[in-house]
Amino acid sequence: MEPVSQILVARTAEEVCLRLCGQIVADQCPALAKYVCEALTGGVRSVRVDLRQCDYADSTVWGTLIQLRHATETAAPGGFALVAPSPPVQRSLTGMGLARLFRVLEPPAAEEAAGEWTALTAERSSRSSFEFCQQVVRAHRALADSSETRGALYAGVADDAERELQRRTPPPAE
Repeated sequence: MEPVSQILVARTAEEVCLRLCGQIVADQCPALAKYVCEALTGGVRSVRVDLRQCDYADSTVWGTLIQLRHATETAAPGGFALVAPSPPVQRSLTGMGLARLFRVLEPPAAEEAAGEWTALTAERSSRSSFEFCQQVVRAHRALADSSETRGALYAGVADDAERELQRRTPPPAE
């Protein structure tokens, strides 16, 4: 049986709240990144990531959150925050050398989200897709540049994924 894993979103004109539930992994990252980047393009200036119900996030998830933090902060300084990371998530943040990167808010911050919570998507990217490999490269480059403790490890993952991308033909432009 696959572990419970869900990303919920609530959105207003200026804010996106994400609630990561269960075990969040790499194949959920392309949809997550696309949703937030489209919201930022559409005028959103605040992104909150509620991690109270998150038991685990893999390195691609953390790299994606670093990318989204950068994109949000570019549009609106101070606009990105994590909300109440669960104990296992807090241990990951600290162990990966990432805790200093994120502003952390207490739980009421996510409760104030306007709008209904809906599932982002049940569909996951194929791990062999070009889009997935691109996200793995971007996420691990962000980790390599940001981790106080494991930068070289993440750079190696990014290099391997980039070599895999170079072996493939990019999808045709639409």
